[in-house]
Amino acid sequence: MTCRHSPQVLSAVHVHPATHSQAFVISKEADAIAALARWTEPWHKTFSSSRLISTGVLYAHVTSLVCAGGLSLVADHASLLLVLWLLTLLAGTALVTG
Repeated sequence: MTCRHSPQVLSAVHVHPATHSQAFVISKEADAIAALARWTEPWHKTFSSSRLISTGVLYAHVTSLVCAGGLSLVADHASLLLVLWLLTLLAGTALVTG
């Protein structure tokens, strides 16, 4: 097996206990992931222990996605109406009134 990383970057060969497969662990990436996990640990404890917070966060995410989808539909509709208006203006006919 060839590896695109230099030997100095690879910290160890990790053997997964369930599959007994080997995977290279890159120390800088592993350190960054571990730091991120330590940084988010208080939020993870709060989020997993509170039903109110987890429901509120889920509601905020779903609501924002639905609102963004609605806004994108409105923007698409407005741009299509603008194109239709410009085409009628160039053609010299009044197909769209308003």
